[in-house]
Amino acid sequence: MAAKVTLGCLSKVLDEEWLDTPDAAKYRGWLWDETPVNQDGSLAGAFPSRPFEAELHMLRPPEHLLYFHPLDASRVALSIAYFGSLIVRAPVVVGALAMPRTAWRTVRGAEPVETTFDALLREAALKLVEEAGSTEAAAASHSDK
Repeated sequence: MAAKVTLGCLSKVLDEEWLDTPDAAKYRGWLWDETPVNQDGSLAGAFPSRPFEAELHMLRPPEHLLYFHPLDASRVALSIAYFGSLIVRAPVVVGALAMPRTAWRTVRGAEPVETTFDALLREAALKLVEEAGSTEAAAASHSDK
């Protein structure tokens, strides 16, 4: 399933020349192989991971959040948050192609809302500042009593 979502999202953000890359072949192979394997022979699978600190402030359960974020100069990861909590990551080599930073928020029954990884980071930073401010205000109010 992660291979299918990754290929679908990549088709929205990368030039078609990416389809000729080894990573594209790998994901297509995983899509149709009953027991996909990594280059080292280990079973390929999408395993859930814990959200990073910033992601905790990006997530809005029960929505799904999908976004590309850079890993290094030639690799990007697609992070997929199901129901605002379970995160699966798919690293992708994009080489010299433009690094995608597209993101989508989606809720059952509504059209996906497209945004960017940078916008998600800004939202998370603002949310963190607001939460810190309300915590400080509550602490100040409590100490006044």
